[in-house]
Amino acid sequence: MAGFTLVGVPSSAGTHGIGQEQAPLQFRRAGLVDRLIAAGIEIIDDGDLPLALYRPRSPDRHQQNLGQVVTVAQRAAGKVDHVVAAGRVPVVLGGDCTITLGVVAGLQRHQPAAGLVYFDGDADLNTPATTRSGILDGMGVAHLLGDGAPRWPASARRSPCSRQNGSCCPDSTPSCLSPPRRSGYGARGSPPGQ
Repeated sequence: MAGFTLVGVPSSAGTHGIGQEQAPLQFRRAGLVDRLIAAGIEIIDDGDLPLALYRPRSPDRHQQNLGQVVTVAQRAAGKVDHVVAAGRVPVVLGGDCTITLGVVAGLQRHQPAAGLVYFDGDADLNTPATTRSGILDGMGVAHLLGDGAPRWPASARRSPCSRQNGSCCPDSTPSCLSPPRRSGYGARGSPPGQ
């Protein structure tokens, strides 16, 4: 079995306030790496990607901090791509739910049929058209399914939701996660206006 590589993505860029970017640090402080090693799991801690903080008053109230979220997703995709190319299994600790876009994109560069089991308190199925808050953290799964932000910049072509050839995914399929490749557990639905 391949070894694991831990990667932190300290981001609150897609949320409604700061705090979630501390998750990678807090998992480490709680002893995650030491506990995994003690359990006999071969893991390397590869540190964190650059910090990305929520910024209030985004110019687009339906897609808050879109540019910053795209940058974080691109960085996460690149890092996951690198880890998988090295023959290792990425363990990604985040921040906000939008990092999932980059994780899936990075995995699908090597494993196009990779799916997702998504554990979250909300469905994250809002879109720029349905949101009242513009919080991209509440739209992550919608983006993966092809219902996301139509204005992702051309620089996001290697991340989910780049609308290249009408696609939301790097491989030009209608969605990154077709019904047989997705599942969700424990979701209580999306809060109104998320």
